[in-house]
Amino acid sequence: IYDRSLVTFPGTASVGRLTHELVDGVSSDDGESAPSEVDRVVALVLSHASERPRESLGVIAMGVTHADRIDRALRLALAGRPELHGFFAENAAEPFFVKNLERVQGDERDAIILSVGYGKTADGRLLYRFGPLLTAGGERRLNVAITRARGRMTVVSSFSATDMDPARATGRGVALLREYLRYAASGGAGSAAGTAATDPVPLTPFDRDVLDRLTA
Repeated sequence: IYDRSLVTFPGTASVGRLTHELVDGVSSDDGESAPSEVDRVVALVLSHASERPRESLGVIAMGVTHADRIDRALRLALAGRPELHGFFAENAAEPFFVKNLERVQGDERDAIILSVGYGKTADGRLLYRFGPLLTAGGERRLNVAITRARGRMTVVSSFSATDMDPARATGRGVALLREYLRYAASGGAGSAAGTAATDPVPLTPFDRDVLDRLTA
């Protein structure tokens, strides 16, 4: 995205911070939102609310239709889980959200669920209809989405990187999606997205001072 010119502050990494949930399902007639993917996202949200209520959470969907379907399915599921309603309070310091790709600029949460939404047809074809990723700057929109999580990112999709034909994934947004799916499936290792960096940039005295304060 930044031609390797962006220097970031050293972060942390550990097992389980980046995972890929691959669901088995066929997309709807409009090419978006396999019901099994919607169901899996809802299950992950409910599990988070039950097991990690102190951690903020957001759901990012690639398309508007997919975001709406997740939101509706979650509301229906919550009707039978009143004990979890407090987690979804709108007056929380960092309230839960479900947003499409183009509405998450500036939002950060402890954990993010990124749901691709677009999927295969009943006969197994991937149509490469990736909405905003196909437009100019689509790679930047995806870059924003995959950097919203402070601590944990879960990617949910009904196809994997190996299902995508490199010859058809030529647009920057679609190519980045393919690389990121591979990166997520590896848990953050082993793809171009994860290994493109050159040798680490030496820390400045300021960087070392900040790092010492954070780890003291």
